[in-house]
Amino acid sequence: MRPLRLPFWLYFWNCTFFRFLRNTLTRRAARLDARSGQSGAEEVRNQYLGKQVTLDEAGNVLHRDLARQARAEQLPSLEAELVTCRRHLARRVSARALAIAFLLLVLLETLGNSIVTRDLGSEGVERWLFALLLSLAVFLLVYLASQQETSKKKVNAWYIATLIALALIVVAITLMRLSHGTDNLAYVLAEGAIFATCTMGAAIGSHKIFAAWHDVSPSWRETSVVRREVNRLRAERERALLRITTIERTRDWWENESVILLAIYHRAWRRAAVRQ
Repeated sequence: MRPLRLPFWLYFWNCTFFRFLRNTLTRRAARLDARSGQSGAEEVRNQYLGKQVTLDEAGNVLHRDLARQARAEQLPSLEAELVTCRRHLARRVSARALAIAFLLLVLLETLGNSIVTRDLGSEGVERWLFALLLSLAVFLLVYLASQQETSKKKVNAWYIATLIALALIVVAITLMRLSHGTDNLAYVLAEGAIFATCTMGAAIGSHKIFAAWHDVSPSWRETSVVRREVNRLRAERERALLRITTIERTRDWWENESVILLAIYHRAWRRAAVRQ
């Protein structure tokens, strides 16, 4: 029986095919490395070109796969946490915005009813500007006092600042009224006490608003961190899905080409057997 002799063109086509397959897989693995930043070339070569891998390399590949799976399982919980953080943050910000709007409305209404509507002349405008400046000064003092640390050993600074500001307001209004010829001291003191009470309410409300606004900052940072983590995991999942799809397509292509190659070999073997 003569040995099996195949045509020269079949050997040439075989070598060309395997060279083309090796180059294609290498280029595809390099593109995957550039996209995902992972060592996909070694895994593709080990899986499709029959390279022997060591136990450490297999352990590293398995560790990366387990880490990707754990991060993929963590993604739904992080997305739910992100939604919760956004709702909580929106609720807090809307409450602070409503509180600030209400505070400004009350302050302007108090100033308008007590000063501007009674005296519309030049003196009324001066008094309104003077009261507005005092209110802004109290607001600034309370804000600066709220930035300081408070403890059991330290006195609460914003209470002292508010009381000092209110005392200055009462003294200023009293001197202003007495300088304009008002002899009824009880009337002047009552008006100053009413204005001081309104200003104190505005100062306390402002302090509470700023204290609550500082509580919003950690929630904002936490939401940003969770949002970045979710975006990173989504991008990693998309890269993993793209890599898996590419590998599956390559495997299907390799299987189809293997079937064609086996069919060619089988046909050539039958022809050689018939010739014999």
